[in-house]
Amino acid sequence: MIATDKRRASIQKGTSSSPPLNNLGVKKENIAAIIIGSAGGNDASGNPNIADDNSSFNKSVREVFKTLKDYQDSGILVLFIGLPYGMQDGNPRRAKKREAMDENFKKQAAAVGFTNYVSVMAETKKIKLAEKAAGYSMSPLFGVHYKRSPWKEQYADLIESILPFR
Repeated sequence: MIATDKRRASIQKGTSSSPPLNNLGVKKENIAAIIIGSAGGNDASGNPNIADDNSSFNKSVREVFKTLKDYQDSGILVLFIGLPYGMQDGNPRRAKKREAMDENFKKQAAAVGFTNYVSVMAETKKIKLAEKAAGYSMSPLFGVHYKRSPWKEQYADLIESILPFR
């Protein structure tokens, strides 16, 4: 999400509903902060080639982080909050894929010098496993989402603790 004094938009590249950041027509001086959260969850469910740093997927990811670094270097607050932990009963691969995607994003961000990638994987794993221990199934719908009390409040509190403003 891009927070400006005039509009909000997505950072995703290549879709008509969310043009690339540099094509939004928003001047840098009008941007207060850029905060992105949980990006890559659907990619983690699919099969992008994250093991290959030269894959088209990772090249695109680095381009996004390069753009974010440019904004960061110009004095704009930029935070990229990584994927939360997620699992699915009967399919432990989902959690492994999400963890691998988080690690890949950290690696790609570091490769271009972007320093505000915040991983929440370890903290959200504790929240999600407490939910499972309380007897709730990790079906596809609730496997990665934090919709039940008190877990949704714990997740919200975690994210709010990362933000430098309220």
